[in-house]
Amino acid sequence: MSIYIYIYIAFDNFLNFFNSLYPDVLRFTGELGENGLPFLDTCLRIVDGWIISELFTKPTDKHLYLWFDSCHPLHSKKSIVYSQALRISLLNSNSEKRDSHLEDLKKQFSHSWTPVSEVTNQTERANEIPRSEIIKEKPKRQNNRVPFVTTYNPGLPNLTGIIRKLYHILQRSERLRSF
Repeated sequence: MSIYIYIYIAFDNFLNFFNSLYPDVLRFTGELGENGLPFLDTCLRIVDGWIISELFTKPTDKHLYLWFDSCHPLHSKKSIVYSQALRISLLNSNSEKRDSHLEDLKKQFSHSWTPVSEVTNQTERANEIPRSEIIKEKPKRQNNRVPFVTTYNPGLPNLTGIIRKLYHILQRSERLRSF
């Protein structure tokens, strides 16, 4: 009996178990085919006895991203491209598949009017990080900052600069110093 039959049986048992937990509330479905096992945005396949992972998107995914000329901070628009490229590097264990998905990503962002140079810069930046570093668990950093939340408008002055410049005044206040 081949390993694939065991995989199908285990997968079927896995779905049956989850569907038995709350039969009146939840119904899990799954798809296991020749192309592998898709789960969320990952597809797992067995190739030559190795488990290979790659990016999975549903055929109905329109790959709609924030338009680059939208009224959002520039660093937010850049980080969307970077984080998507980093996600592709993380999910693809095969470098050829990764490069193919990164090329697709460049085309997808061209539809949102993101400059080609910006997409290239961010994908190259993400590609410089070895996958072995991306998959490592990172310790959570302690953050004791108090967030300043406001509606973004490009017409506003540089609020970060103003707060940094006048922070010493805030520090004088007994009430604010406790934050």
